[in-house]
Amino acid sequence: TTSFAPELVQPYRKAKRYSYVMTGQVIPPNAPENILIEYGVVEGNE
Repeated sequence: TTSFAPELVQPYRKAKRYSYVMTGQVIPPNAPENILIEYGVVEGNE
């Protein structure tokens, strides 16, 4: 499993509620291809 650094959301993205997006790569041992998963990150105060 691999993940890439978060990047600011670009204007062409449909999901405007996220501050950042990151992509994770899942590499299954017996699958014919890798799977990419996009995550949205919301930045806020607690």
